[in-house]
Amino acid sequence: MRSIVWLMGLLAVPQGPVPEYAPDDQPRTLLVVSAPLYRPALEPWLQRRQRQRYRVELIDPAETIGDSRGPEVVERLREEIARHVPDGGGRAVHPNADAVPAAFVLLVGDAPGPTEPLDTRRLIPTAIQTEKARPSAPHRFASDNVYGLPDERGVPRLAVGRWPVRSPEEAAMQVRKSLRYETDQRPGLHRSTFTFLATTPNYDPVLDPVLEKVAMTMLGSQLGPHWGIRALYSSPRSEFFPGPEETARHVVRWLEDATPVTLFAGHGFDCGVDVVRFEGREFCVLDAQLATTIQGDRPGTLLWMSTCSCGAFALPPPERGLAESLMMNPRGPTAVVAGSDETSAYANTLLCLGLAQVIERPPDTLGQAVLRCKQALSQPGPGWLKKLLLSLEPTEKPDHLPEDHHH
Repeated sequence: MRSIVWLMGLLAVPQGPVPEYAPDDQPRTLLVVSAPLYRPALEPWLQRRQRQRYRVELIDPAETIGDSRGPEVVERLREEIARHVPDGGGRAVHPNADAVPAAFVLLVGDAPGPTEPLDTRRLIPTAIQTEKARPSAPHRFASDNVYGLPDERGVPRLAVGRWPVRSPEEAAMQVRKSLRYETDQRPGLHRSTFTFLATTPNYDPVLDPVLEKVAMTMLGSQLGPHWGIRALYSSPRSEFFPGPEETARHVVRWLEDATPVTLFAGHGFDCGVDVVRFEGREFCVLDAQLATTIQGDRPGTLLWMSTCSCGAFALPPPERGLAESLMMNPRGPTAVVAGSDETSAYANTLLCLGLAQVIERPPDTLGQAVLRCKQALSQPGPGWLKKLLLSLEPTEKPDHLPEDHHH
């Protein structure tokens, strides 16, 4: 993915053993970029992180940015983050895919809209970057990747997340969601169930079912026999299709009846995902307006959206993108990971290769859970490259694809 906005309670997965790549005798660094306005609401969350042996440091964006204007504000904040990292964030990327990041960073505050003045008492700036994949038709998008101090290959050294809040009440709501996800240990079948939601690829009537089977096979191979998978595919040709008018209701119901982890794959845009096309009509699957209607009673899921642009942020207020709308619903998902620009949506379902590590051996924080999913891409198993190429170019015959021993 070219850009990821991590709209999440950055460190919030149920308690489990300390990850192997974070030795117990090495306190981890947590940098919290937050205006003083939000500090009282954050206190319960910060205290819990300190008990988990995080070295917590606070950065005031107003003090850091001062009178700076334009792109300079992002650079000043980036430099301040680098100054607080134990080694300045300048170390080389560790060859071990499970190496701990130099630090975790949580930005507490929404990004200003395109024409909105930057009020550092409430907001935190973001970088505006240019999409380079199509030079003939470039466009601009918001990204927090710069705060991850990426190396020359573009690999971030820090794990970065953002709570897109605009008031102390919204900050307190994110804290409650995060802590509830960590501490709620009520038993139930939902705790051993994984949720998979997908829109139809819309490539071809023959190829679409092939991609569906590839995705389901990959998911099933990662989870132990004691785990259940519930799946919904918004394609009339799929055995997992509930019907055109029932699809949106099922999606909302499953986000309310939350499981620990949910994967959503398919086409999307800034405020929604692709629709169901049935008998000449279009039916909603999930959009920003529908996201506000979720009324879950359980701790919200960790929602990984392998979709284009659903993580778009810095939109003209009060407009919110889909990921933000889900995140800002007090009874919606606890955390949402989504791309703020175009992504290889179906290829990115390969991120599920790391889900077993998260579900079977839950780390103590959500940031580490997301890292495990991403790091799994550096440790592919048999057939990984063939599956990737097939999902990138589904018109290619599988027998003509290279084997993965060349990767």
